[in-house]
Amino acid sequence: MKRFFLRLILCTVCCLAITGHAQQKLYPHLFNLNQVTLEDDLFRHAMVLNDSVLLAYDVDRLMTPYFRQAGDTLWAAQHPNFDNWGSGSFRLDGHVGGHYMSALALAWAASDDRAMKKALKKRLDYMVDRMAECQAVFDHNTDGLYGYIGGIPDNSVWTELYRGNTRAFDRHRGWVPFYVMHKIYEGFLNAWVYAGNKKALQCFIKLCDWGVNLISNLDDDTLQRILDTEHGGICEVYADAFRLTGDERYLLAAQRFTHRTMVEGMLTKVEFFLNGRHANTQVPKYVGFTRTAQELAAHPAGALYRADDLHRAAENFWQDVTWRRTVVIGGNSVNEHFLQGGEGVHYIEENNGPESCNTYNMLKLTTDLFADDHQAKYVDFYEKALYNHILSTQNPHTGGYVYFTSLRPQHYRVYSQVNEAMWCCVGTGMENHSKYGMFIYAQDAARDTLFVNLFVSSTLRDKRFVVHQTTRFPYEEGTTLTIGKSGTYTLAVRHPAWCTEGYSISINGGPAIGDNRKCSYVCITRTWQKGDRIDVRMPMKLAFDTCPQYEDNYIAILYGPIVLAAATETADLTGLFAGEGRWDHEARGPQRPLESAPMFKGGVELLFNSMHCTDPDQLHFSIDPPAWQNPESASLVLQPFFKIHEARYMIYWKMNWR
Repeated sequence: MKRFFLRLILCTVCCLAITGHAQQKLYPHLFNLNQVTLEDDLFRHAMVLNDSVLLAYDVDRLMTPYFRQAGDTLWAAQHPNFDNWGSGSFRLDGHVGGHYMSALALAWAASDDRAMKKALKKRLDYMVDRMAECQAVFDHNTDGLYGYIGGIPDNSVWTELYRGNTRAFDRHRGWVPFYVMHKIYEGFLNAWVYAGNKKALQCFIKLCDWGVNLISNLDDDTLQRILDTEHGGICEVYADAFRLTGDERYLLAAQRFTHRTMVEGMLTKVEFFLNGRHANTQVPKYVGFTRTAQELAAHPAGALYRADDLHRAAENFWQDVTWRRTVVIGGNSVNEHFLQGGEGVHYIEENNGPESCNTYNMLKLTTDLFADDHQAKYVDFYEKALYNHILSTQNPHTGGYVYFTSLRPQHYRVYSQVNEAMWCCVGTGMENHSKYGMFIYAQDAARDTLFVNLFVSSTLRDKRFVVHQTTRFPYEEGTTLTIGKSGTYTLAVRHPAWCTEGYSISINGGPAIGDNRKCSYVCITRTWQKGDRIDVRMPMKLAFDTCPQYEDNYIAILYGPIVLAAATETADLTGLFAGEGRWDHEARGPQRPLESAPMFKGGVELLFNSMHCTDPDQLHFSIDPPAWQNPESASLVLQPFFKIHEARYMIYWKMNWR
């Protein structure tokens, strides 16, 4: 009890110290979500739709795994556990509940609809209160469960680990216990960081203490063997806990939860190190390495790892994935795994293309790496993945989420349904569509530079910076920034890599400032006056990208950063809206033969000379018959991939170069 009250006192001090500043404390280079208002129809529609979808979920059933493990059989009887991904031998019970807390908090922070904010906050506060009750059941436990709350259906996994015995954990590795726990940690943390729920912070601290105590009787070699199992970004939450509290036990835990194999493997840029590995098992680890490195850089005394090593491993990983393993939409992997070298044909042949969770986590890693050196290459990747993958994974009619985005010509995608599918990509999908305002703008540590990263119609309101951005991008080849508050600082406007010529900036109608340094920032330092207008011109043009590790057999077409695809038909979309089945996230309908897919001939020059924009407001393109292998394909309309839903489609096209 003494320990319990000491932790409550610490929580109270923390609350008083950082209430209202938690986002800035954890992510000082980003602006708070409630400081950026989306005014763009594209992203705002996705955000608003997602808010309504979140409120349609049965929160009581999402919490059933936690009540069950706390011994409340009545609750479990009244609110049956969701079977999908939580039944039989595959027990990820509780993972979506953690994501759901995060999603409610993010949605509350991002929304500017007063009634919706009230409903989201009510739902979040209710969930935190009930989950706190489950956690409190273990307040007097001395068997390794003090501070615990989780949904894994066998508490002996944890009580035996606390005694130094890994048998129960080894027996249930397939349940990925620490992966599930990572989502619950994040749920409590985000409920505090984005929604200011103080009870969530108390629960988070207790859960952090549980984890520290849990591994106290495990030596490092044993813990490293445990970390060979998918565990999310468990070291990330401990780095964040250290930043919030200053408790050095958490920084030590972050290092102990660092998977040494994945650090050492990427220190020397081993070209084939990631080949064949389960992709999303790895990405969150490097998010955690980056967060831990940031803390160790400021607190190196007694460290188990060098901050530089952790950062270098994360940077090498990011480069390897984005340069060698990323497809045109910004995603990666086939059947959840990184491919072996030279196996790019599987992107074309297999149904199960890039997984949404991978890209969710790659964007987290990208924002953290950007914080260290503000390189435009990070934002170029972020933009590519945001428009072409993340935005495309929400059904614009139902709000359902996508797990695999098939790249196989003429295949299709499957969408989740509320209160049925409980996949990992449902959990991350719940969060994705509230985060669109997170990286439009950024700042340096001294708050002397305002970075304009993304070209999205929006307003930033901060004590130092007020900027209104007006654009129809990508349906417009430029953007306009209007200063809303006077001040002296540097405005850094991104020059994207895809804008190869004609980029320029003018201020208040004055002479254009030219710039030829693509993938960079144009930095303008001056005393800005309220009402100053900055016009940015960034011409877009057609380009092509080849399928990774598959030579030039298949290409994709882009206009600026936007992937142009074509819907081909709507027949045989088996399982389009997924049910409760274990594998319902896969599009298992009949494949179309690859040789039946539309193809190009004559090379890219003929192709681009044959392309015409028929509707600039929608980015619709037609292609004249001479560029088609089969002229009847000339009726197809190419358009942004994020607009194609409930249909078979083409992203990669076979090119007959002769």
